Amino acid sequence: MTDLASIKAVYCEWKMVKTRKALVLLFEVPLEHQELVQQVLGTPMPDESIWVAIAKLRPEATAKVQTLRPLSQVAGTLCSIVTFRRWLAATSEPEDAAQFAVFDIDMAAQAVRTRCGITSRRELDSNIDAARKFRDMRTDYENWMRDAA
Repeated sequence: MTDLASIKAVYCEWKMVKTRKALVLLFEVPLEHQELVQQVLGTPMPDESIWVAIAKLRPEATAKVQTLRPLSQVAGTLCSIVTFRRWLAATSEPEDAAQFAVFDIDMAAQAVRTRCGITSRRELDSNIDAARKFRDMRTDYENWMRDAA
């Protein structure tokens, strides 16, 4: 393809490829844009590199970015996962962690709200700062899971 185009995506995660001294970056694009992604980027092939540019958008340009699921739903799902609740307990203030080996779902939801500085998980879908804090928290949890494996 000779025409240049941009695709709006949410940067979600990265992981290190130690054997190649490289990073793998994960971006979420709404499913309804899959045809555009295919048209613009093509299909990755093992014998061909497709170079792209990555740029961070200004906050006002990302205010209405859609993710695959609202972050409030992602947070609710994570709070129901035992390993996420263990991670929350392990990374909580010492007095909380000492009291609970594993948070229950309600405690996990409260911990997410406290760490993100919100009173309702619904705010994760509209508060850019809270959404960033939640994504950082999710990345820390995923890194913790990889280190545990």
